[in-house]
Amino acid sequence: MGIPNASVVEARSTFWLTLNAAQWTDPDPLGEGTVGPLRLDYRERDPSGWLVVHLLLGRRQMTARVFFDRTIRIPVLAVPSTAHWSWWEIVMSFTPNEWLSHWPFVRQAEGHVLIGGLGLGMVVRYLQEEPTVTRLTVIERDPHVVRLIRDRLNAKVDVIVGDFWEEVRRFPDATFDSAWVDIWNEVHGTRTPEHRKAEAACRRVVKKGGVAKAWMGVVPFDTWCDFLSGSIPSPYRERNRNARPTTLLRRRRSGQARLAVASGD
Repeated sequence: MGIPNASVVEARSTFWLTLNAAQWTDPDPLGEGTVGPLRLDYRERDPSGWLVVHLLLGRRQMTARVFFDRTIRIPVLAVPSTAHWSWWEIVMSFTPNEWLSHWPFVRQAEGHVLIGGLGLGMVVRYLQEEPTVTRLTVIERDPHVVRLIRDRLNAKVDVIVGDFWEEVRRFPDATFDSAWVDIWNEVHGTRTPEHRKAEAACRRVVKKGGVAKAWMGVVPFDTWCDFLSGSIPSPYRERNRNARPTTLLRRRRSGQARLAVASGD
């Protein structure tokens, strides 16, 4: 599990963390405002507030709290709520949980990559700078999302505006080297029938031995341990290519929990 020579992880001080806000701030942020029915906004989180990270250890789900050393602005995308005319419903955001729950795929992606769901474009913006990624094909159903993100994408990226389920059928078998689907707003924690359907569709179009996964919104515990060790790179590589975004300014005590974790290579 990425924890050499260890069989027990002391969790009492690893579930409340304070991070360097500068390393989690987009140096080239998307502009606030409305695009069609969508509204891009930034929600401020001061040092007394926290963001939740959803962890998964085996079948056990847990949560961690992430604080920042100063006020940080979190990008969110909202649509008009069906409950009240003046309310807005958040459908996308970019937080440490988002980045860490994508990381197991991001670190394996290579060659020609299929992405289902553009979102706020953070994963695609990262992968387009990876030398091991030669091309990205993105399927996004909402043209307003594409309009919002398009000028942040480089020549490696092709965007198809359409429904994922319909568009993925058009590709021949073994077209891609890697595939990732993130078309859900909810954190599931377990694979639903729709997740399995998406992964099956991806496996058909991915070459033998390539990775084909669907986003569930949870962070595997070994990824969390890598995060604590500072080995996961910044989602905003433009800010400082040599910086470690997971720098922990301090760990906050969160009780006396102990977790037994099997060693792994």
